[in-house]
Formats: sequence, structure tokens, C-alpha cells
Amino acid sequence: MIRFGLLDAPGLLLHAIDYGLHSFVPLWLTLVIWALVSAYASIWVYRRYSNQKLIASLQPDIQRAQQRLLAYRGPLVLAWPILARRFALAWVTLGPALLAALPVVLIVIWVARDYGHTQPAAGSRVAVSIHGFSGAAEFLSWVGAAAEPVPGESFHWILAWPANGGRAALLSVRGDLIASLPTQSPVRHLSKWHWWNFWIANPAGYLDPGALAESICIDVPAKAILPIGPGWMRGWALTYFLIVLSAVWGLKRVFGLL
Repeated sequence: MIRFGLLDAPGLLLHAIDYGLHSFVPLWLTLVIWALVSAYASIWVYRRYSNQKLIASLQPDIQRAQQRLLAYRGPLVLAWPILARRFALAWVTLGPALLAALPVVLIVIWVARDYGHTQPAAGSRVAVSIHGFSGAAEFLSWVGAAAEPVPGESFHWILAWPANGGRAALLSVRGDLIASLPTQSPVRHLSKWHWWNFWIANPAGYLDPGALAESICIDVPAKAILPIGPGWMRGWALTYFLIVLSAVWGLKRVFGLL
């Protein structure tokens, strides 16, 4: 099964560039670079496709509509003409703004894929669960790694992660393969192929259409991008989006965009 969707295509080039950067740039700095690239690409698109002269000419109307809306104290139903005027004016910037978000979306899809998670260390305890299995948990067993059932939760185990080169397999009583770990790429969710995977694929692949389970959840650890700070801020998301938002704000003012 193809592990790349249509929106994953730009990530192939980004991954190749990123691989070269890692030879002399630390991980956290490459993430900063991609966040700045995202912000600049977004502003370039917005600057290219927004009609700044029209937006500037509409600014007095926009301000008057806002003031009328803030000053209005009547019934909501009578405020619709004011709201309609405000939204009509905002529509001029909506199209370019949505178009400008596309570069960020495409880069985020790839960043989440390459910077999101990492394989657990050998021997570490990892929570694994399966969903959509029609049989009983007693008819399943793990081979290749020690697994402890979680009390009170069906189809939920704490697995001792296999050593490098080793594999842990979840089998039915008849010998049917339910799951095989580790996956090719570290992901937290593995399922059968769905229509949205045409757009965004699962880098670890998919369960067989005839598999006895619908999905598998694996609590693989998030990749630590920052060397310091609590766990919730060491991942890619906080750093990336803070830099993107800050850079977009700054670039809009540098280029004088409305």
C-alpha cells in the first residue's frame, strides 16, 4: 500500500533537504528554519494574491461597520444588515488568506510526520490497544515480547518493546496475525485504509482490509525537539506554531500588508 498521499508529495522534497541539513544543523534549529520558511511562503502567497489597493480603500468602510456593530444595542435580528456588510468586506481578504494558509498546511503535514514521534527504547513499557476486534481478548496472545493486560480494560496491554531487530506479534488463537510491532515508522495510530488516506497517508502503512481488528493504538513517545523544558513543550508543535505566528505577524508589518 502506498505510504504517501497527494498532500504528502511536497514532503518528499522537504525530507531530502532536511536530511542534508541534519548533517550540520541541530534538530531544533532545522525546525526553526522550516517554521520561518512556512511563514515567508504564506506571506509571499498572501502578498501575491491579495488586492492590497482594494483592501486599503475598504478600510474606512470596515472600521465604520465595526463601530456600528459595537455601538448597536437593538435586537439581534435587526443587526443582520450590519453583520452582512462586515462579512462582505471581510470576504475580500478571506480568499487570499485561505490560499496563504496552504503552504503552512503542506509543511505541517510533513513536519508532523518527520518530527512527530520516535521509536521507543528497547525494553521500555509501551501501552498498546486494539479496536474493532469482534472476538474476546482471551483469544489473543503476544509473541516475541512480554505483555501485561491492563486490568479492567479489554484489548489493552503494556508491552515490553522489542530489542532492535526484534518483533512483537499479536496473534489470534487460530494463528491469525493481528499486529506486528514495531511499525516501519513510529506512529500512534494504525488502521485500515480510508478515503482520506488518498490525501494524507499513514507513513507506517495500513492494516490488511481483511484484518480482524479495525485499528491499533501505540503509545510511542513524542520526539523531543527542545533539550530543556517540560515534556509538553519539547515536541515540534509549540515551537513551530509560535515561530510561524510571530514571523507572519512581523512580515506583515515589514511589507505593510493589510
